[in-house]
Amino acid sequence: DLVIPLEHDMISTPDQDNQSITIFVKVEIQVNFDSTAIIRENDVIFTDNEADGPSSWFPCVDTRAQRSYYTLIITFSDKLICIGPGESTIIAADQKTHMNSIQYKVTFPIIPAALGFALGPFNTETFKNDLIECKIYYLSDKETFLNTVKAIPEIFQDVMTHLDYEEPLFPVMSLVSLPFLSKIRMFPGAFFFPPSIMLPRGNVNVIPVVIPKIIEAVFAQFVYYLFPINFAKREWLQTGFIAYFADIIANKYFTTCFQPDKRWSDLNTLFVEDIH
Repeated sequence: DLVIPLEHDMISTPDQDNQSITIFVKVEIQVNFDSTAIIRENDVIFTDNEADGPSSWFPCVDTRAQRSYYTLIITFSDKLICIGPGESTIIAADQKTHMNSIQYKVTFPIIPAALGFALGPFNTETFKNDLIECKIYYLSDKETFLNTVKAIPEIFQDVMTHLDYEEPLFPVMSLVSLPFLSKIRMFPGAFFFPPSIMLPRGNVNVIPVVIPKIIEAVFAQFVYYLFPINFAKREWLQTGFIAYFADIIANKYFTTCFQPDKRWSDLNTLFVEDIH
């Protein structure tokens, strides 16, 4: 078992006296193999908020409408690499104990489900354009993962143009390959890719499926954390907004291999099922 000291603070809206309330919480996590909240697999530890929500691994008001400012501090072995949400800063490095402490901070209020981290023996690479820097983290199969994510800086630029953003929410993005995931997961400023969202060289058949999902994930960075949704069943408003603009941008990357009619048919089917 691995014990991770974890801290976060929640700053509420001002009360009647116009004074902010700050709550500091320190949690020691003992990672078990049968945990639904924290996955430990392939020597990687990952906080999974999908099954039981973030309240299953740290105390919070676990709703989509409750947003707070969070600061996450994680202490771990210097033999491992940690990826978290928002801006990261190394605040302590103890050479005697071989432990590092990193602070992750998001500059705008987020829902609790947007908080988490991945910790493991990752390999790293960096690439960028004039707008954004991407740091990639992988365990193996570097060529395939690089081939998958190399267009993300350009996609970010396209998304920002359509949404009229002059500067990115995060100048540095973390792109992580996790072999045990079944779909893309996200934190603010961080993407976690499953094996199904990969573009091996020479296999053009998967491109019409993978690229739209990556574009949707980039749009979601600007939508999921900025639009409050009170009830989970209303989330299809966000999904429809993201899918609509993803189709527009996907046309730039595809020619005859992209079938927007089929995409709209799938989306309409989803809405009909949601209504009923």
